[in-house]
Amino acid sequence: MYGVAAGFIAGCAATGDIASDGSLGGGHYESKVAPGIYRISVRTNLALWTNRSGARSAWSSRAESLCGSLGFLEADIVEDLHVHTGGFAVPWVITTRSGYAVCRDAGLSEEEAMTSIGRRPK
Repeated sequence: MYGVAAGFIAGCAATGDIASDGSLGGGHYESKVAPGIYRISVRTNLALWTNRSGARSAWSSRAESLCGSLGFLEADIVEDLHVHTGGFAVPWVITTRSGYAVCRDAGLSEEEAMTSIGRRPK
């Protein structure tokens, strides 16, 4: 049992592709919604604590990979926690982060990017 718990804890910010491997653990999913705009969702593996930094890091890593060296803007970001008791004595937490990466090389203003994803500019 301790080996299983250690396995969960060791991979708190897993980088698997949820879409292709059907993982029940942590990982990422992305889709292209318009030229230079990607919807990215990440989730951490089960852990005994909230792992916002792991979710943020995994999300940024995916955005950097998709957008390249010129970088990206974040849009419509939502972070959340999902607590699972599942018969364990202590609850396990999955931290999620979803939103849009707008690649700087797309040449869109923030207003144009938000309109492209169906959101009202702030």
